[in-house]
Amino acid sequence: MIVEPMEPQKPGQIPKAPQPQKPAQPTGLYLLVVTKAPDPDAVAQIIAQRIELPFDKVRKLVAMAPATVAENLTPLVAEDIAGAIRSIGGGAEKRLIPSSLPCPIHKDQRGRGVCQVCGKAICALCIKEAKGSPICPECTGEATKIKIPFPWFRLVLIILLIGSAVTAYFVITRERAKFAWDRPYKLAVVGFMQELPPEWRTFIEQFDQDTGGQYVDLKNHTLPDMTGWFQREYQRYGGALKMPVNLTIFGPYDVSQPPPPPTIEGNFFDRYLKYREFLTYFKNFNKEHQLNLDGYDGVVYVQFVQGKFDGFLESYASRRDRLGLANCYLDPSLVETDIMIVMHEFTHLLNAKDHYDAQTLPVYPQGYVQPFEEPLYPQKYAELMAGRIPVDQSNAKEIAALRDLRLGIYTANEIGWITDEQLKKFIEEKKSPPPD
Repeated sequence: MIVEPMEPQKPGQIPKAPQPQKPAQPTGLYLLVVTKAPDPDAVAQIIAQRIELPFDKVRKLVAMAPATVAENLTPLVAEDIAGAIRSIGGGAEKRLIPSSLPCPIHKDQRGRGVCQVCGKAICALCIKEAKGSPICPECTGEATKIKIPFPWFRLVLIILLIGSAVTAYFVITRERAKFAWDRPYKLAVVGFMQELPPEWRTFIEQFDQDTGGQYVDLKNHTLPDMTGWFQREYQRYGGALKMPVNLTIFGPYDVSQPPPPPTIEGNFFDRYLKYREFLTYFKNFNKEHQLNLDGYDGVVYVQFVQGKFDGFLESYASRRDRLGLANCYLDPSLVETDIMIVMHEFTHLLNAKDHYDAQTLPVYPQGYVQPFEEPLYPQKYAELMAGRIPVDQSNAKEIAALRDLRLGIYTANEIGWITDEQLKKFIEEKKSPPPD
């Protein structure tokens, strides 16, 4: 037992008992926050009577609980009101106003916050010394005792953002990737039609057990003609492969419903759902007809439509999914136009862009086979990704045969037949490979 030393006493003096020290009174000013008010009238009455505020004003604030209903209160008044509210089943608490107190460490600074360990006011210098943490310098050693909840939401959000960025990077990289042309491109062409008339089968298909399926027309032009066309154009640009495209043809197949068109209108979610529906159609198509096309570099589905030519039908291609849909008229007089449409959509799979404007006129110079020719008009050939022969600045005509079609230098660069340096040289020298 430790005994406190007592002051020496004078004779006859009664020693004084040690007086207990009074606890330090809280200082500073406080906010009164009502967190719960089952009986708003009773809570408002308590507050209005003690700090002489208009009852109606206090009643409106209390009704919005949790809400701050009073400020700049002394600690005793704030605690008295909070205790009275709690005694009738309500909820209230007092909150220190940091700026009402000087910083206990830096006397010339006003409070900017409250230490999470001891509850004292802390100033901007304290926060800076604690490297941004709301802890005073005296309690820095106690900071490890504070259990700060792990920010799971932020972590999940960061992971989702990183995942989205990585996915977008690979999608864009895949879309922009060019075929290396170190081997022939393996292309599958799959024909189909809704309610195919029997009399048209001789137009669409000539089947031989030895050679496999082959599309033919009444003029003996066939879809495999496109492989010869690509071979000639590829070699015109100095390609080393003997045959750049290996073509395999499947069909034609009967379908009960045409494919749903992927829309380019509406919001992102609507477009995404439509496109997924479009892909699902062909996934089910392959399953129904037992087609395994996994070994091909790209697939172009050809939908034959009955009727006379009334402008080009809208076709689609996805570089990312290496899938195209060519809508073609079932008309013997339009066979070579149909082949051009299939070739056009196939070239999209190789990373080529459209080179025509909103009026379907070839765009200069990308949509011209001889963009440096003088005089410029009329052009002799149609560029594959423009589709029409420029007659003058405002007019263009359709091709009569595949011999009217060529692949321009800009498209050749987009699909990897010539390098950026070669394209730049063609432009600087204002010449391109002879089209004939």
